[in-house]
Amino acid sequence: MTPRSTAPVPDKTRAPAAEDFFARMHAALDQSFDHLFERLPFNHHAEPLGIPAVDLSESDDALDVKIDLPGLTKDDISLELVKDALIVSGERRSEREERKKNFHMIERSRGAFKRSVELPCEIESAKVEASFANGVLTVRLPKSESAVQSRRRIEVKGA
Repeated sequence: MTPRSTAPVPDKTRAPAAEDFFARMHAALDQSFDHLFERLPFNHHAEPLGIPAVDLSESDDALDVKIDLPGLTKDDISLELVKDALIVSGERRSEREERKKNFHMIERSRGAFKRSVELPCEIESAKVEASFANGVLTVRLPKSESAVQSRRRIEVKGA
């Protein structure tokens, strides 16, 4: 008598159903996440999660920071220099209105934001200048004398 295995024999007719199940689950999860992120404040009007985008550039004598703050006014913004960081904070208020056939909808959202930009060198805090135009905050941060002097170009020689 030959020994028989008690392990179940895979049913090849069920594989497509299992694949279909997982495909439907994947699509349902994708759709759930899409709907979740649609409902977050400022999704249609600003950066994801309401966090403003920042550009930091450096010249020989200063740092320049540009921060995208669309839909805000200068009165909505607070700007501070704390030790080696520039901190911008404020509150976004958004209102969107759509008119369709016999339909009227107004959506509002608000949310506070705070963004800290670490500065790579010492700054002359008394000489910092900021301006706000067309939804972009521009900050010029002159380097301290010691930061300017500590920079030195090094010549690279060939072998």
